[in-house]
Amino acid sequence: MNKTVLCLLRILSFALLISSCKEQSSYNGHEYVDLGLSVKWATCNVGAQNPEDYGNFYAWGETRPKSRYSLKGYRFRASGDAPHNVKFSKYDPDDKSGPFSKKVLELVDDVANLEWGGNWRMPTKEEIMELNWNCDWVWTTQNGVKGVKITSKVEGYTDRSIFMPAAGYRTDSRHLFPGVSGDYWSSTNSISKTSAYSLYFDSCGSSLDNSIVDYISELLYWHDDEGESYINELPQSLADKLRNWFYSGKANLDSIPESIYNEYRSYLSTQDWDMVDWNMRSSGMPVRPVFP
Repeated sequence: MNKTVLCLLRILSFALLISSCKEQSSYNGHEYVDLGLSVKWATCNVGAQNPEDYGNFYAWGETRPKSRYSLKGYRFRASGDAPHNVKFSKYDPDDKSGPFSKKVLELVDDVANLEWGGNWRMPTKEEIMELNWNCDWVWTTQNGVKGVKITSKVEGYTDRSIFMPAAGYRTDSRHLFPGVSGDYWSSTNSISKTSAYSLYFDSCGSSLDNSIVDYISELLYWHDDEGESYINELPQSLADKLRNWFYSGKANLDSIPESIYNEYRSYLSTQDWDMVDWNMRSSGMPVRPVFP
């Protein structure tokens, strides 16, 4: 091999190394990917060694995995054992102005920070929504594990992605929906007293994608004044596309036209709707850390 070819190969190898480091880096001993968002997302769950591993399951605000997840055994339950009568010793929305009304987990109750240290923490509800709006979510299989590949749509970062396994969740001693859907905790308390916000996905994509499919499925079957009234509230262009698609006889939720999907997505971005899932705080779910 002549010196020119050898030199070119070394330059190429160095360039590839730099590119790899640019896409994925390490902080405080844990790898992350910069998707061009307000926070960097880890490549693995807490307790996992690889991106495809489920890792540990935690109830919201708890810092140790356990074999049984129930409201009765929940760390912050002060009394009561059902949603209608339970009282919490911390993070209780009924305590409107007191010390128990905090809406976001303190770091002492954030397992991502306790386990990984540094500035690692659980994502907030707003950071989950940011991930929803600014990335493409594609259902896939990676090394034999089902989940989603989340790829940035931010200019300059579109070559970067993370994989999140469809780990399901745990309730009581049961493990529900592994390989079917994914539920990951945020650090934000929900509007429901017994629940907290979470990241959700399944084969349809993110919670945002699921919302779009749900709303369009309702619109496909309008046959009354109420349904037509809702259609008339949409932007004229979107309303016309939905009507034409429906009356064409080709309406199929498995293949929503990209023009309708994108226009509906744009419309939803102007609405004051959560479009974030929430789950019972005592459920066991994985945690995917972030840091600013």
